[in-house]
Amino acid sequence: MKHIILLFSVLFVCATVSFGQAKKEQTVFKGDFLKIKTEDEKTRFYLTGNVVITGTNLKVTCDSLEALSVKVEGQKSDNDVGNMEEIIATGNVHIIQDDRDATAGRAEIYPMGFEKKPDPTGKNNGVIVLKISPVLRDLKKGTVASAHEIRFHQGKGEAEFISAPDKTERPTVILDEIPDLGGLNDNKKK
Repeated sequence: MKHIILLFSVLFVCATVSFGQAKKEQTVFKGDFLKIKTEDEKTRFYLTGNVVITGTNLKVTCDSLEALSVKVEGQKSDNDVGNMEEIIATGNVHIIQDDRDATAGRAEIYPMGFEKKPDPTGKNNGVIVLKISPVLRDLKKGTVASAHEIRFHQGKGEAEFISAPDKTERPTVILDEIPDLGGLNDNKKK
């Protein structure tokens, strides 16, 4: 169990987008069932049923989670199972970090710095992808955004909101009220 907590501590330090500097806490994963499968240099973790993840400014809940860790020769790892290649959370995914909230049916996390299978396009390095009706909320500002798919690029300060192929689910942003900008009747004499 010590290795699992250590592994997942490394996992979310690498995998989440940092929204501020807070006291670092261990990341703890809980679920109704945990299965660990090791093959050669890969270790796969499966958690199912009422999965809850807590850590530094972070709470994630979902129905199931699968994480793949790979040992890379010569690459430094803070644990004995290797470095995270991918994390997939599915079913009623809810992520809360600081004043931000996200819901989706699926979240795919591809941590930055994984070098065994580098993606030359950079498409899947340091990316968090939300799928299946994702919605983001800034709870402090009241901003809401949704799309068919949302991709966060870690360390770049950018996100992409992608339409469904058939354009039925288009990116939408709801902002606070924009003040009246005036109009043609503003200069009328009374």
